[in-house]
Amino acid sequence: PIALDGPNLTLAAWVHLDPGATSIQTVAATKAAGCAADEAHDGFALFVNAWRSTSLQAWASWGSPGSGCEELGTELGAVPLTTWTHVAATFRAVDADGTVDVRVYVNGRLAAQTADAPPALFKTSTRPPRRRLAPAERVLSIGKHTDGTHPFHGALDEVSIWREALSASDVGLLVQSCAAREELPAPAVRLDFDEADDARFTRVPVRDRPNAYVRPASLAPVRESRPGPQPKAPLAPTGLRFERDPTPLPTAEEIEASDRVALERREAVRRGFKHAWDGYKKYAWGKDEIKPKSNSSRDWLRQAATMVDSLDTLWIMGFKEDFYEARDWIAAHLRFDAPLGVSVFETTIRTLGGLLSAYDLSGERAFLDKAKELGDVLLRSFQSKAGVPCANFNFRTNACTFPSWSAKSAILSEYGTIQLEYKALSARTGDPRYAEAALRQMRILQGLPKMHGLVPTFLDPNTGALRNKVITLGALGDSYYEYLLKQWLHTGKQEPWLKQLYEEAMDGVLDYLTFRTPGGLVYIAEHHERYVHKMDHLVCFAAGMLALGAQHGVSRAEEHMAVAEALTETCVQMYARQPTGLSPEYVNFNTTPGVDFTVPPKAKFNILRPEALEALFLLHHFTGRPKYRDHGWAIFQAFERWSRTPAAYAHIPDVLDTSGRQDDRMESFFMAETMKYLFLLFDPSRPVDLSDWVLNTEAHPLRVLHEPPESVLGASLGIS
Repeated sequence: PIALDGPNLTLAAWVHLDPGATSIQTVAATKAAGCAADEAHDGFALFVNAWRSTSLQAWASWGSPGSGCEELGTELGAVPLTTWTHVAATFRAVDADGTVDVRVYVNGRLAAQTADAPPALFKTSTRPPRRRLAPAERVLSIGKHTDGTHPFHGALDEVSIWREALSASDVGLLVQSCAAREELPAPAVRLDFDEADDARFTRVPVRDRPNAYVRPASLAPVRESRPGPQPKAPLAPTGLRFERDPTPLPTAEEIEASDRVALERREAVRRGFKHAWDGYKKYAWGKDEIKPKSNSSRDWLRQAATMVDSLDTLWIMGFKEDFYEARDWIAAHLRFDAPLGVSVFETTIRTLGGLLSAYDLSGERAFLDKAKELGDVLLRSFQSKAGVPCANFNFRTNACTFPSWSAKSAILSEYGTIQLEYKALSARTGDPRYAEAALRQMRILQGLPKMHGLVPTFLDPNTGALRNKVITLGALGDSYYEYLLKQWLHTGKQEPWLKQLYEEAMDGVLDYLTFRTPGGLVYIAEHHERYVHKMDHLVCFAAGMLALGAQHGVSRAEEHMAVAEALTETCVQMYARQPTGLSPEYVNFNTTPGVDFTVPPKAKFNILRPEALEALFLLHHFTGRPKYRDHGWAIFQAFERWSRTPAAYAHIPDVLDTSGRQDDRMESFFMAETMKYLFLLFDPSRPVDLSDWVLNTEAHPLRVLHEPPESVLGASLGIS
């Protein structure tokens, strides 16, 4: 027992996770695991991974007056396997009532804080967050919670605790040299684990570990020189076969009856979109997002994201007066000079894609002028030695960075998902620079070693070498595969190398990642070090992608369509089996008889994502089956019941909870994608002809280049 807790606190450690480390990996704790609001849960904890997952997040947990598991976590992948990584958490008292500011750091950089963390990463029962102090003396447990649960699998070093909240600059010193750390105040606790401790800590003997486990004196050398981890269980064929839905396609009479009902549903969706648009105009005009509970705004990109993201939806739904009002504001006020780091990927797919789509649909020159202005700014983000764009770029200062949670790696779904927009901009302006920048990424990607056509998620932006072996069609990987197919379609099917990359990747997905539960649900698993039977809601896009590709003569087209139909059914069940009728962020699938899937505690939220509706739209478009419209209508009704607010629509913190709780957030993609896919699903007139338009990953329609200029083709850079 030791007296540690106080109003201000810092805990820090170096961690080195074993390849098989899954579920919660406790670094240090003075509390039991779990959420009871009692004395046993009043302390604090620092751990890696969400429960029953390999999320590779750093988490701080503490007891509050309302719960024993208040938690703040980083983005996914912040703490890599088999790599020494420094994690830290600070608790700073804001007032005498226990209100607290909590921050989590990875490798000396701020990775999360309670002030602006999204609901998925900040679980609290009290707003503002409060922390209840533990009794004067508590057991400090290293490598597990105080109740003996969630042991750490790997190596730990320099576990340190201060009875004060270190500043960000002080936390940064913790990953520097020993001399730099001497500038800090002495910690209340510091535990080093080295050769001298072998007799005491027999579960992690240093002598039995390879040299990779010896932590260097400072962080810089290890991050530059350490090779990526090797998978312990290689990809293996699943041996499954898939057959098309045997149900007969609908008759002309059945389609006509479905269209009559769909017209009424289309108008309901249209009214819902207008409700949210009017709320945005009233409370957040010119800002990125409306906050639908507090009737205020959020401005994280400084690009009027909801306005730009909604342009083509306004046009397609027939709200031309609102469309032209937005055009006038954009022409007069939209500037790309904000003095903050913004996501190059999100800016490309939302803002650049939205402007280009608005131009393609309306012919209004103001949108193309703004798109060119933005494209010129974004070209400055291609600063890395390998030629990939940085993840975050400051329009004012040209500062170019990659996230600490990815070990400063470039992310597959980001540098692999800019090609449609940049090629379209070159085609519209005649300036080849944009397409050339995008095609350089494709030249890198074509030359990378692949695992059955599949590409790992992290790339070294200096050397162009892969940094990990994680394969996923969920977050960090998804839209790269989507853009292989859509680039081929966008350039009039004149680049067979893109079709080849897509077909090889889909062979890998169907043969090595696609599984079926004992109950019959088909899902696409992940592979990092081993199979992870988890599927993000994001992966539902793959159903639509496979169906789209199957219409264009790709190899194994019938199998693609069969998997598309089966995967769409799984995505529907992710909604239908929840009390609210809304899908969680992801589910874990069972490979033994019983329940098909479970919802992990960290995945209960719904942020109005579009991917399942994208699949329903495309499956209905290609089959005409009314059931897809019925499923979409059920999802829309669930949004209306649980997400609608007087001003717009809100995220849901827990899809298992029917008490009506909502979060104060509405992403712009709800207007760009979710509502657009619903409208297209119910519109019999098919206002977007898929033979002439390709939808980017934000659902912005871009006109197909049936006669593409040579500057947008891979041959201009020697790709064949």
